[in-house]
Amino acid sequence: MKKEETISLSTYDPAWPKLFHYEKHRIKKAFGMDLCDIEHVGSTAVEGMIARPVIDIQAGMYSLRLTEPLYHKLESLDYTLAEEIENERLLFTKRTNLSINLHIVLYDGERWRNGLLWRDYLRSTPKIAQNFGSFKHGLVRNGVHDLQEYISQKLSFINNVINYSNQKKGWG
Repeated sequence: MKKEETISLSTYDPAWPKLFHYEKHRIKKAFGMDLCDIEHVGSTAVEGMIARPVIDIQAGMYSLRLTEPLYHKLESLDYTLAEEIENERLLFTKRTNLSINLHIVLYDGERWRNGLLWRDYLRSTPKIAQNFGSFKHGLVRNGVHDLQEYISQKLSFINNVINYSNQKKGWG
């Protein structure tokens, strides 16, 4: 993820799920048996949601130790390692005619569960999805143009929703 990326928001594009499925098959082929599951997460996975036009893909694995051949396969698919948080997440980005963030996380770990929880909560609670869209618009309207700041400000909203949802499920 590059700091100099422009923050632009788009209305929901019905092509986003199709683009996810197209890329999902390419990623599954590259990972082979090392991949446990792959999901479309983030705002582009929520029908009707305002979003940055970047598809977020969450790939669950039992280990975050990627082999060199797998790194090369991801590079051949135009992915670049953007961030590594030890024992938590590898973030690969693809910025071609299709923008993708590939989050490689531990399958059934906290990041895996929270990514699905966030997506599913937005899908099942349109009012929260609408509020989150308004919140993102407000950030951009108020001059938040640095990607890291934009993400940081969104995280407070996201974490509040995840904590609330976890408590409702009896996980928190």
